[in-house]
Amino acid sequence: MQKQVTRGQVGVLLERVVRGLARKSGRHDPRLILDWKNIVGPKFAAYTIPGKFSQAGQALQATLTVEVQSASRMTLLAHQDQIFIERINGYLGYKAVDRIRFIVAPVSGSRSNSTKPEATVVLNSAQKKEIDQTVADVSNEELQKALRRFGEQLSRKKLRENLVKL
Repeated sequence: MQKQVTRGQVGVLLERVVRGLARKSGRHDPRLILDWKNIVGPKFAAYTIPGKFSQAGQALQATLTVEVQSASRMTLLAHQDQIFIERINGYLGYKAVDRIRFIVAPVSGSRSNSTKPEATVVLNSAQKKEIDQTVADVSNEELQKALRRFGEQLSRKKLRENLVKL
């Protein structure tokens, strides 16, 4: 007989997994990954993704590595690093990033070659309620918000994919 797992248990387990992965990968704030498009804007998000934080000593300030799709785009971004720093720190609410380091790396999911805009998908109240119930037992408020946004993004992506199939 299989033991049933409650939503609360899933939330606690997911919280532990996300914290562990963030710590191991050097990505200290999952909001950067989840909300990258909202933080830097769709134009930049189309060919960049946040990488690792590297910190010197006990300082809260860090260097954020941003992966860029091509060397030519990296050259253009090198002159806009202050824009990234201001947007990231403004979003996080504190001076978390002191410096940006751009590197060339494959950016999965990049839409730079595509001119077709994404379909706008709005979740209904039942879908939002289900997501809220799923993350309700997560004790860390910031993580709960991040998981809620992540769940909403996944739901919208599924709905968008279903629209494309039609």
